[in-house]
Amino acid sequence: MSNDSKIIQNQTVNLSAQMINYLPAGVMNLLSDLSSVAEKEGIILYLVGGFVRDLILASNHPGIDLDFVLEGNAIGFAKVLAQVFGGELIYHHRFKTVKWKIDKVSDRWRTDHDTYFPKTIDIITARREIYRSPGALPDIIPSNIEEDVNRRDFTINTLAMRIDKRGFGDILDVFGGLEDIHNKIIRTLHKNSYRDDPTRIFRAVRYEQRYNFKIDILDLQLIEESRLILEKISGERIRNELTHIFAEPQPEKILSRLEKFGILKSISENLYLDEWLSDQWDTVKRFPSIYDWKLEMTERQKIDLFYILWFSHLFHKSQDSTEIIMNRIKLSNTLKDSIRSVEMLRNVLTTMISDPPSKITSCLEKFKMPSLYIAYLTFDNEKVKDIIYNYVSRWIHISPNITGEDLKKRGIKPGVVYKHILGQLRNAWLDGNIKTEKEELLLLDDIVTAFTGVNAVTL
Repeated sequence: MSNDSKIIQNQTVNLSAQMINYLPAGVMNLLSDLSSVAEKEGIILYLVGGFVRDLILASNHPGIDLDFVLEGNAIGFAKVLAQVFGGELIYHHRFKTVKWKIDKVSDRWRTDHDTYFPKTIDIITARREIYRSPGALPDIIPSNIEEDVNRRDFTINTLAMRIDKRGFGDILDVFGGLEDIHNKIIRTLHKNSYRDDPTRIFRAVRYEQRYNFKIDILDLQLIEESRLILEKISGERIRNELTHIFAEPQPEKILSRLEKFGILKSISENLYLDEWLSDQWDTVKRFPSIYDWKLEMTERQKIDLFYILWFSHLFHKSQDSTEIIMNRIKLSNTLKDSIRSVEMLRNVLTTMISDPPSKITSCLEKFKMPSLYIAYLTFDNEKVKDIIYNYVSRWIHISPNITGEDLKKRGIKPGVVYKHILGQLRNAWLDGNIKTEKEELLLLDDIVTAFTGVNAVTL
């Protein structure tokens, strides 16, 4: 933790020096320009939320999300920014916010040394929120910065930092967020916070594990009292929180903590995390032999693999209950198919151990690579694992030297027969029945002769 975060009470905390040390030069250029426009427009502009929290912590958590709050008309201010600097505005009138897309105009700010620059910026009207019922989305009422930070989930996220020139870098700390950061405490703002929005339970545990903090004792009690309301939360919102967890460096620690609190059971009675599964997370995170598996190491791919790992394990234990869970959290059809495929592989491959590579390859080509990868990592049968790896690393790459053009030169009419002939040649290579191009040509002669002997016209 930075020394700046230890300056908590009875004096102004200013983080302008820390911004220079922590932020990419391009982001500083952007903030400077926004500061100038805010001054010209007579606006006090704040950066809020996770950005300020992570700046104080000097966190290495990836990404720089810029959320600006102002008292007044955020949409009007965003229009001024777009007129001055360009970019595209996406309006969310219900929440009185604007997303400013700057990826196509970012060259005016970013430098050659910047490894990261935001593609979008959120500009928000300071507001308060009224929840009509537990778990419902809130009604929005324009307000001031103090009430705006009051609607945030935890004290560590209530910090607001001025960006306008008169107070550049000054911290507004209404709820003791600096002190809780210093003491490593996750604390909500009021006793109805989890009741109003039970998904905050996920975020409390996520922040606790990410920063090695502790959830406040009173919050633990409030979580226990509110967890059953998760039954009323939509599947999309639950899935969104799980996806955020899978994007964390150590998702297994977060899920284990949620399991301890009974949160997984509150989502679905049959959703759980057992010891075997807990041991598998690191295996997936290491991603061995990625080149062989043709898996691009994107954040989305990693998240999908975690879903497949977890739910294929549950599916193996109980297919019916897992189908209910997958429908409850609205998993995509693609992910559902990948999860079911792992179990299909388990059932099919145990019967194919003695089959030739051509037959195995024909079977495995029907499965997507993520399912094959999870099957390889998690199956106990070493012979089955060898089959999967041989397919991925060798067999999938084998193809005949003869092509469709070669068949055309032999006077064979294009059609489904090409697939049949080339398939026979590939199978021969796979099964080791031919080992040289000469042997391939001899086999081709035999195949063509067999076909022409049956029906030369169709060829």
